[in-house]
Amino acid sequence: MTALICSALLGPIFIDVFRAGEGGFQQIRIPSLITAKDGTLLAFAEGRNTNRSDQGENKIILKRSSDRGLTWAPLQIVDDQGARSLNNPCAVLDQNSGAVILMYQSIPAGLAEGSSKIENGTDGPNIFR
Repeated sequence: MTALICSALLGPIFIDVFRAGEGGFQQIRIPSLITAKDGTLLAFAEGRNTNRSDQGENKIILKRSSDRGLTWAPLQIVDDQGARSLNNPCAVLDQNSGAVILMYQSIPAGLAEGSSKIENGTDGPNIFR
């Protein structure tokens, strides 16, 4: 993920937020960028390492910037559910409380999003949550 930072003094600057290989992740996909109430930029994404497919053992990762994206703190793993695949992070901000809400899919190992083996409900080994 590359961010475009615009400054009246510096003009446009392109900065790589995530790079393939960083944190041991072969691919970093599906970025979601949000500005927290305190001005911190939060960049979430899927970290793909063992299997580069949509339903590999993907993790949800995060990088933060407190200087409007000019520099970024080291990569953090937000969620790691082992063999489950974590996909499609989407961050939103509650304007009243300032809470950042991160939503994403958690798919059982060996199943895909369109699988007929995924069951409806809220609990169990093949629940799509």
